Amino acid sequence: MLGKLLKYDLKWVYKLIVIYYGLALVFALVGRGFGLIENSFIFDFIGKFSCGVSVAMIFNILINNVIRIWVRYINNVYKDESYLTHTLPVTKSEIYLSKILTTLITMFTSIVVVLISLVICYWSDNLIDFIKMIYPGISWSVIILTGIVLVLELLFLVFLGLLAITIGYRSNHKKLVKSFACGFAIYMGLSFVSLGILFIVGLFNKNILDLFTSMNPIVSMDILKWVLGVAAIVYLVYIILCNIICNKLLCKGVNVD
Repeated sequence: MLGKLLKYDLKWVYKLIVIYYGLALVFALVGRGFGLIENSFIFDFIGKFSCGVSVAMIFNILINNVIRIWVRYINNVYKDESYLTHTLPVTKSEIYLSKILTTLITMFTSIVVVLISLVICYWSDNLIDFIKMIYPGISWSVIILTGIVLVLELLFLVFLGLLAITIGYRSNHKKLVKSFACGFAIYMGLSFVSLGILFIVGLFNKNILDLFTSMNPIVSMDILKWVLGVAAIVYLVYIILCNIICNKLLCKGVNVD
C-alpha cells in the first residue's frame, strides 16, 4: 500500500513540474545552440534570451516543487481527500513516509534538471577561470560543500513547512494562517540556534570566532569549509528532528476539515 500511496503522491507533484523540466531543458539547448553561432547579434540575443528563460523555468521548478509538496500534504491529509486517505489500510506513519519519499525523489530529479540546464547554458572553461578570479583559492571541495548545504537547506524548508502545517492544522480555526506563523517562528528560532552553534564551534577555533568579534575577519577557504561543514550537519539534524516531530504529531490524530 505504501507503494500505491507513493505512486499517487509522485504523480500529483510531477503533473505540473515535468512541464517546467521540459521547458528548462529545451530553452537551455536552444540558448546553447544559438550561442555557438559567432558574429551575429540576433543569434547571440536569442541565445542569451533563451538561457534567461531557462533560468526562469529553473526558479519555477524549485518553487512549484516545494509548494506542490505542501499543497498535496494539506489536501491529502486534512482536506476532502483525507476522508479516503484515512480509511486506507495504512498507518499515519506510512502516509507521512510517502510524503518524505515524495519530497526526496522529486527534489532530487528537480536538482538534476536544474544542474543539467545550467551546465548546458553556461558551462565553459572561461566560467571556471572567472570563478577562480573572483574567489582565489577556491577548490572543488568548497563548491561541492556549498552545493550540499544549499540542497540540505532546501530540504529543511520543505520539511519545516510540513511540520508547520501539521501544527497549524491541529487548530480549529485559521489553520493556514497559524501554519505560516508557526513556520516563520520555528525558522527564526532555529536561525538563532544555528548562530549559537557556530559561536560555540568558534570557541574552539579562533578564526571562526573572529566572524563574531571582528569587523574585518579573514575568511580563508579553510574557515569557509568549517562553516559549510557545520551548516551541513546542523541542517541534517534539523531535517531529522522535523520529520520525527511531524510524524509523532500526525500519529496523535488528525483534525480533518
